[in-house]
Amino acid sequence: MNEEMLLKQMKFIRYRTIAALDATSEAIADDIPNGFNNNLRWNFGHIIVSQENIITYFLGKKGSLPDSYRELFNRGTSPKDWNQEIPTLEQLRVALEKQYERMVALCSGKIADEGENPLVLSSEYEFKTLGEAIGFTNFHESVHQGNINSLKLALGVKDLWAVQ
Repeated sequence: MNEEMLLKQMKFIRYRTIAALDATSEAIADDIPNGFNNNLRWNFGHIIVSQENIITYFLGKKGSLPDSYRELFNRGTSPKDWNQEIPTLEQLRVALEKQYERMVALCSGKIADEGENPLVLSSEYEFKTLGEAIGFTNFHESVHQGNINSLKLALGVKDLWAVQ
């Protein structure tokens, strides 16, 4: 896949994540329905932290997110354990927008490059080029978009694209 197409997919996927966030109110952002381990706010924050962690680690660079984001939204964290101030949905929206711009600037012209730290998910799944790592982050973000939709449906939201 060429760079233009990969970054176009990243932009579209991020646009859909922001649209889902725009259709989420603070009133339901922290509700955890039965059968779920997290909430809407956690999923939006996790998307941000995961992409930042994967791409910057892959490139051997330091991310630029506040430490509190990793503490709140990293893999293995739970909103049930939050005991600190959490970002508003508007703050997460701004972070999603700015991150996309930062990632494009960081990744442009390097899609075929092998990273300092390949992304190893298992012995069978190792992503060696930046393009492969971005492809994985696109997939991961899409999975969490599905989680966001499922959470909303479990919370009784009828129209996934209207603010509730």
